[in-house]
Order: sequence, then C-alpha cells, then structure tokens
Amino acid sequence: MKIWKNIGMEIKDRNGKFIMADDLKFDPIISVGMHAVLAFAHKHRIRTWSVATWSCRASALRGFYILDTKPDPKQPKIVKVIEPEEFIKKTGYTSPHTIHCGPDGIYGSALGSASGDGPGGIFLMDANTFELKGQWEKDRGPQQLAYDFWWHLGHDAMITSEWGTPNMVKDGINPELLLAGKYGHKIHIWDLDKRCHLRELELGAEQQMSLELRPAHSARTVLFPLFQ
Repeated sequence: MKIWKNIGMEIKDRNGKFIMADDLKFDPIISVGMHAVLAFAHKHRIRTWSVATWSCRASALRGFYILDTKPDPKQPKIVKVIEPEEFIKKTGYTSPHTIHCGPDGIYGSALGSASGDGPGGIFLMDANTFELKGQWEKDRGPQQLAYDFWWHLGHDAMITSEWGTPNMVKDGINPELLLAGKYGHKIHIWDLDKRCHLRELELGAEQQMSLELRPAHSARTVLFPLFQ
C-alpha cells in the first residue's frame, strides 16, 4: 500500500487536525490493498482523491481502477476501469508501479514491456479523463530498467531510477541475478520538455536497486535516490 506522501503533514480535516494514514476514512481504500494488489492515492486538483490499483506481477496484471471519493469519502466509487489489454495496447508497457501528478498530466512508471522484459518506462494519462496517452519517452537512449521517477522543474529535467523487469522481480529477488549485478544500478537524467534521454549516472554494481526518488526542498538542488 502506498499513499500520497503529504498525508499526516499537510491535509487537515474540518476541525483543523492533520489527517493521518490510519484514519478510518481510508478503510475502503486500504481494503482494496488486501487483495494482492497495490494501491496508490494522489490528490487531484478537481476531485478529492484518485486511486489506481493493480497487480505488480507481470503474469497477473489486473485492472487499473480510478476511484472518486469526493461525493462520499467513506464510499469511494469506481468511475473508470482500464483493463490490462487496453493498458498494454496503448502504452506498450506492463506492471505499472508509481503514479505522480505531473506538469501536463498524470505520469506513471511501468517496469517492463508486454513480454515481461525491458524496457520499462513512463506513460501518460489525461488529468481529467484518465485516458491513456501512450509512452512519455521520445528517445530513451540506453535506458532499459525502470522504477521511480521525479522531475527537477528548475532544470527542466526528469530523473528516473532502476529496479528490474517484471520477469526479474515477479517471484522476489533472484539471488543469481543479484550476485551477477543485473538489477538496476543507474540513475537516468532526461530532458523533461523534449522527452529525451540526456545521460546516465552509473552507481556501481554494488549499489543495486536504486529505488525511490524524492525531491529536494530547494528548487536549485538535486534529487536523492534511496537504496534498497
């Protein structure tokens, strides 16, 4: 289960108290995460919450659900379902993982292609209709593995991290792949406007699985990867 990062820090209820991750209002959403799927929640500029759920396993990709909680936060309603076949057809990816509300739409990352191998990458959704708009990358360069992403608007740059393809992670960490240094150990820098790969930062095979990325508080500083 993964929820919007500002829960407990910014969002308050009608009494002025911070809403925490264990608030009972989230029970209907959390219950979804108990059925072998991942749940992601993000604040939307029009609706209160939009939540997408899916299975991370390439061999068991389930529906991609959009839930609207503004009418009644205690009874979120499914307003759109994107079936696996549609997701693969329109993006060329499978195993979607992370969702962020971006500069010109909703951005998502996916671990790999329809075959369960690489490349993984970024896909786009319309922020109002949730229609899939295809792959974000116009020139991915040498990038093959994917995981998390964020942008550095002050430098018009996107930063992406690496984990592994769906086939590499669907059954957990593979010791042979780990010892061979096959899991991701690079950070990729992109031109956010042109959607093209600029450079890769090699972290070394001993620094495998450069996973989560977080924005720095200063717009002039860089992002920092968090390692497994």
